[in-house]
Amino acid sequence: MEKITMSQVYVKDRKETKLQFYINALELQVEITKYVMKEKIVPKKWRFAIGYDLVKKADLLVDFITMANSVYPSSWRELLIRKILQTLAVAMCFRLQNKLILMEKCIETVKIEQMDKMIELIAHEIELLKAWRKSSKIIKENI
Repeated sequence: MEKITMSQVYVKDRKETKLQFYINALELQVEITKYVMKEKIVPKKWRFAIGYDLVKKADLLVDFITMANSVYPSSWRELLIRKILQTLAVAMCFRLQNKLILMEKCIETVKIEQMDKMIELIAHEIELLKAWRKSSKIIKENI
């Protein structure tokens, strides 16, 4: 049976929102945090070295997105600040990818197949963030 959300819309019928980049980042943050906290996958001795940094990067991704989204550009300076924060969010996605690769190479219990959802979320997040950053051209014309 299909999963139904609170709005009674089937998951398969949901459309992406204007803030999908934020929703996706929050889902990624949760997935990474839950994954790192699984003792059988990421032993405690590796959590400090790799796991906590991975969670911190996911938190920073959400922070950059939140900060960028809180800037309503009415000047060139504000637009530049917003674009810098958006660029930092994209860069953080690539840093997350690198950290996942490191974790897979260093920790025997971590398998790439277990990380499929996180990898997909990161790839989708990069697409969403780049599209959001590109939409700033519309704002640029109005300044």
